[in-house]
Amino acid sequence: TAQTRDTTSDKFVWEIDRLGGYGSYLKDATIIDENNIWAVGMIKIQDPDSSYNGTGWEDFNAAHWDGNEWELTKLEYSNFGDVIEGIAIYAFNENNILISAGTLFDWNGIEWNKWEIEIGTFPGGINKFWGTSSSDIYFVGNNGSIVHYNGSTFTEMDSGTEINLLDIDGTDDGDYIFATGYESSGTW
Repeated sequence: TAQTRDTTSDKFVWEIDRLGGYGSYLKDATIIDENNIWAVGMIKIQDPDSSYNGTGWEDFNAAHWDGNEWELTKLEYSNFGDVIEGIAIYAFNENNILISAGTLFDWNGIEWNKWEIEIGTFPGGINKFWGTSSSDIYFVGNNGSIVHYNGSTFTEMDSGTEINLLDIDGTDDGDYIFATGYESSGTW
């Protein structure tokens, strides 16, 4: 005997929010609750009154929904104001959020802190990450790369594949961790 959940309605009322103008895109999101949502990518806002970056557009790489409106955030990769696209985001809780955007940034509930590590130093880069806490994080990337962070040290792990790993998730206790990916060059 199998038991299923109660049926749900298939009649949804969708709201569409547009973040940014031409060339904007989102790559990942995390939902803490309905009034605390974060999204990352590249969000371009037209700024015709300035010559910011010589383009008249200003770049942001993260956005936060507070239940009423989106607030755009600019996590700067360098001291020169470079804004690199947000690739991945993961929330351990509302005061412990991690974003990769050229480097890693963590939210401590008050401010964003920049880690002194370049994403390019990760073999295969970072496509996604998951963990049980900020001292137990797994990063996946291209060419089968998996890196584990234990709170102080990054350790490369052997995945047994060269497929680009695009996502990772696991059980709450960390006993089971799954990484997925694909290769579009004809070698599936």
